Amino acid sequence: MPLRPPGSTAPLAHVDLGRALVALHRGWITPERFRALARREPREGEALESLPLTPSQAAELRGSTVLLASTDALVRLSEASAQEDPELPGPGAWIAGRYRILEVHRGGFGRVCICEARPAEAYARGNARVALKTPLHHRLVGPEALEAFRREAAQWIALGAHPNLVLAYGVEEHQRLPFLVMECVEGACSLHQEIQAGRMNWLRALWIGVDVARGLAYAERQLDLVHGDLKPLNLLLTPEGSVKITDFGLSLSRALASEAGGTALAGTLGYLAPEMYDDHPQRTHRTDVYAFGTTLFEAVTGRLPFPEDRPWMNRVQAPPAPRDWDPDLPAPFADLILGCLARDPEARPAGFLELVPALEALHHRLQGTAPPFSPAPDAPARADGLANLASSWIHLDRLDAAEEAARQALRLDPGHWKALCALGSVCLRRGDGPGALARFAAAHREAPEEVVPLANAALAAWESGDAAASARWLEEALLRCLARDRFAELEAVSLLLVEQAEPAQALALMDRILEEDPAAVMTWNNRAILLRRLGHPDAALESTARALAVNPLYAKAWSNRATALVELDRLEEALEASGRALELDPRLAGAYAARTAALAGLERWPEARACLRDGLRILPGNPLLLRAEQAYG
Repeated sequence: MPLRPPGSTAPLAHVDLGRALVALHRGWITPERFRALARREPREGEALESLPLTPSQAAELRGSTVLLASTDALVRLSEASAQEDPELPGPGAWIAGRYRILEVHRGGFGRVCICEARPAEAYARGNARVALKTPLHHRLVGPEALEAFRREAAQWIALGAHPNLVLAYGVEEHQRLPFLVMECVEGACSLHQEIQAGRMNWLRALWIGVDVARGLAYAERQLDLVHGDLKPLNLLLTPEGSVKITDFGLSLSRALASEAGGTALAGTLGYLAPEMYDDHPQRTHRTDVYAFGTTLFEAVTGRLPFPEDRPWMNRVQAPPAPRDWDPDLPAPFADLILGCLARDPEARPAGFLELVPALEALHHRLQGTAPPFSPAPDAPARADGLANLASSWIHLDRLDAAEEAARQALRLDPGHWKALCALGSVCLRRGDGPGALARFAAAHREAPEEVVPLANAALAAWESGDAAASARWLEEALLRCLARDRFAELEAVSLLLVEQAEPAQALALMDRILEEDPAAVMTWNNRAILLRRLGHPDAALESTARALAVNPLYAKAWSNRATALVELDRLEEALEASGRALELDPRLAGAYAARTAALAGLERWPEARACLRDGLRILPGNPLLLRAEQAYG
């Protein structure tokens, strides 16, 4: 059966502004060119071919997720991204101290770093490469958007391993951004690329369709999960013959709509079901089925069912017959595609659990054999995946979910040290210091060469009030770090260095942590505490500035900054910093004390006493505030 000739995709009549925003984000057009496009009337739109794009860029732009919103909203987003989106470090740099960047790829709404993980972080058998995906920074405009990204990432992680899904391992934080750590599918190309190159026919499309349906049926059965942006660009074809689905909802975060005033629809032109153009669209399994039908239609014909510049015609017209473009397409396969493209959602298959047996029966009918299954994924043990999931739930402060995932991991592998550490972290978050210490000690017995259990045990002992035990655990952690000649894993316990080590040793250790991981925000802040204690408020102020450059929402750094400013007699600035700290976290005793001292220094005594009363009302009996009451009350 002959393959289609390449280049048969119908050209775009004009560049819609949503696609222009994607091209701007990818650096393919200049801000000036974007503004010129935004000033044009729709009927004066510019042809895609007139933009300075390579053929591969133009092809990729056709399949990109775009934001369908007003011109004003898209212009606002272009301006916000220009002002607020910092560049990621390039090849050779490290993310979260554990992933060395090999390549950086920028998309319309996010970036992907291909990284080599440290040996201890290698997730797949014999392969230390992973892909780390993060949204563009300007999309994370508040805690709700950040939580939405983490929640969507955690759902993907919770799916676990399946031959037809890109595997998601966990969530990391680096330079104010969350990163989803994913399987790196080496040597793969997207179905979009295959279609553009003309290397498709109905036999390959049927095989791909079976695998895609199997993967989405698994997601439907496991978590009732809707993909939300199914299209050829999100389907990876591996050299081994497997189809892997990627991007479960992460390109369609609710943050996009909120940034555009709540009226935007994120999606890919041509793949949106008719009902998605309604006033209050809802993504469902049936909208995924429509996108699946569109993907199959494109795979067998080389074109979308409706014109790319008028995709909303699917609301008023029935889809064309795919056999008009490929007469070799068997009628039963064409009927299945048209069933998925039905205008009425109720007329489509209800989901992929229903589609899999229909596709498998169709394959047997047309090929005479059952469709083969894809190779088993090169995945970590299920216990490893559950331990990674537990850590991700802890990032979300979903402690019950984290505990359940960790316990599931331990049922599979009772000596899994990362799962034991996750349980210890849950106990620590709940205020159970002794319980946390018991878990970290158990993790140390299972993995005596690892630093993390030792450092966390030191922290748990400190939280339990046992300074001597904390010092012993910390000393052992330091010995492991010296043996490895690596100290970045002490970031979480850098405050213990301030409290327990000699000042010169503590400062040297924190400088070593920061040399290895310049984004170690807690260490920058705790270094400032030590510098203040040593009588260097200017240097402390600079250290808090470094912390806040990494994370401007770090309340403790604002509080520490306010205290340093009081010591420097820069009282108005101290008021501003303490006010910011209390906006972010109203339970910071240090911020109340610094604000009270600044107000008293400005002889604004009624305000100083009122601030102190507010602090004591929220934190009754706090020793720092009681001392401040004696001084200023």
